[in-house]
Amino acid sequence: MSIDIVVFFSVSAANRVELGRHFSELAAHTLNEPGCQRFEVYEQSPEAGGFALVERWQDDSAISDHMGMPYTEHFIANAKHLIEHSEVHRLTSLTRD
Repeated sequence: MSIDIVVFFSVSAANRVELGRHFSELAAHTLNEPGCQRFEVYEQSPEAGGFALVERWQDDSAISDHMGMPYTEHFIANAKHLIEHSEVHRLTSLTRD
């Protein structure tokens, strides 16, 4: 069974554009990973002030591999200071086998 993850990121208005660029670069690489089934970044409304990341992975091994990729490490090193708060939700489907 695949693993779904949704992450919400709070970011100041001053950092939105720069963080959006980092997310775009990360997504372009991540979507080519063998275990990645979905990796979409959404910008929330200006009132919400952030981004939402929706991911689907083949299994835990694919997630571990992703976290060790050079471009993921680059994202973390270069974008972490732009993020005010993040909230990770690992989801289990009630309708899929």
